[in-house]
Amino acid sequence: MASGGAWLKYGCLGCLGVVVLVLVGVGGAIGVALVTTEPEQVESHVLTPEIPLEIAAGGRVILEARQAELYVEPAEPGEPLRVEAHYDTNAFALEEEFDPATEEDGAWTYRMTFGRGDRSGALSGLVSMFRRSTARIHVFLPRDVPIDLTLDAETGAAIVRLGGLWLRTAEVRLETGALDLSFDEPLREPMESLKIRSVMGGALLNRIGNASPRRLDVNYNMGGIDMDLGGLWLRDAEINIIGRMGGGAVHLPEGVTIEGLDHGNIEAPMEPELKRPTLKFSVSSRMGQIEFH
Repeated sequence: MASGGAWLKYGCLGCLGVVVLVLVGVGGAIGVALVTTEPEQVESHVLTPEIPLEIAAGGRVILEARQAELYVEPAEPGEPLRVEAHYDTNAFALEEEFDPATEEDGAWTYRMTFGRGDRSGALSGLVSMFRRSTARIHVFLPRDVPIDLTLDAETGAAIVRLGGLWLRTAEVRLETGALDLSFDEPLREPMESLKIRSVMGGALLNRIGNASPRRLDVNYNMGGIDMDLGGLWLRDAEINIIGRMGGGAVHLPEGVTIEGLDHGNIEAPMEPELKRPTLKFSVSSRMGQIEFH
């Protein structure tokens, strides 16, 4: 019968063998990825969809990006929607789809999708990691068209500048990475709703008051958030903030009446002679703290 020391020695050897097999498997997968994958071919593409911007009902713009640096900003006055992309065409695919206006609401829909190509996700991920290739997508939104925006980004950075647009609603979701969203100037009209969700990463939100949404929903998880509510608030708003497993900082604006934060160090100001917009807060935080300044 083998002694305890012998069993320990054989056990450690067995564990080492498993580790070696895993490393060999990973190395083999990397080798297959690099050998069977076509060489890197970086190209620039420009999409200029023919959208009937004269339709009064406006439309929906849906942007979906995976493993890319995504930039969104207003186009020059009078210019249409445009997408500029710079990426490895052997590793990624850029697609667009346009649905014309329907009789129900008269709104058209434009969808841009960017992500891995036809190969499997794991293989494509290995190729992208070892090539260190960076994909950049630049979207220019028209200024004079009412738009409902949906932005869904994953594994990358999203730099979003929406000031000066005609946005009715917007839903912005970041799976992993960093989000930098701002309204540097007031919108053409106040928004109905703005929803922001950060699943795993950091979010920097600036000058939200310039959007003046009737309803603002912010949800972040496993990351931090820094939100500046400054800007030109034109009407009352309901602001819902939910934080999970991360800290947050909210910078309150001037010239408004605040409700829902009349505890701790935050006190609602006295009702002024001139009616101010009222921001009504609902805040929930777990495994993290939200600080108001």
